[in-house]
Amino acid sequence: MHFYITEAHRFPTVVQLIEHHSRSADGLVCPLLYSVPKPQFLNQPMQQSCYSSVPQTLPSSRIPGQNQFEVNPIVHQSNAEISNFPLTHINPVSHVPRPFHPSHINNSERLSACSDSIGSMEFDGWEIDRSEIIMRQKLGCGQYGDVYEAIWKRFNSVVAVKTLKQDVNLNVNDFLKEAAIMKKLRNRNLVQLLGVCTREPPLYLITEYMPNGNLLNYLRTRSPGELTPLTLLYMAVQIASGMAYLEANNFIHR
Repeated sequence: MHFYITEAHRFPTVVQLIEHHSRSADGLVCPLLYSVPKPQFLNQPMQQSCYSSVPQTLPSSRIPGQNQFEVNPIVHQSNAEISNFPLTHINPVSHVPRPFHPSHINNSERLSACSDSIGSMEFDGWEIDRSEIIMRQKLGCGQYGDVYEAIWKRFNSVVAVKTLKQDVNLNVNDFLKEAAIMKKLRNRNLVQLLGVCTREPPLYLITEYMPNGNLLNYLRTRSPGELTPLTLLYMAVQIASGMAYLEANNFIHR
């Protein structure tokens, strides 16, 4: 048995393979620089998510007839605890309860079914009073709308608000379809919908606010070595977990 990265250089042991690629990239992006430390705490119970601005339970006043609703992580197997670790370098911004409809309890239902009811979409527990939202600085813009940082006065919390431009020749149903889909997406590794304003234009989608912004820009602005290999591994696992959740529900992120 031989070990190799490229067939041109085979080695009888893994140690020799590592020694060789520590001196030469030889098929890798760069030479091997350091070993990834083995985690010593994979069997510890998962802590409450410290990077989400949304708690795992809802007050009873927001759920008629229900005491609370618990959002369970996608992975429960004992051999996959690593995917449940929170990112320790991101601090919570606020604690905003998610509006909720009892029909959302069944996480196993296929989310694509919501598209059939867009045309007859009714106001529900997700609808919030527009006067509760104080718009602040613009975070970004697109072809059909803008995204703003805002304050949700009821909870004195920072949120993100996606708006639909009033002068755009776009079917409002597309915007409402996005809202209907986001209402059913519940995963700790996805930005969560907090509420909507759809009674009159401009339409709002209120979501969690990500204080560190775009992940790509965040990674590019870190100093070398600032993020440990273990932290980067956790980030990659959580991204994969969120994508797997979307795939399991027949959605493609683009």
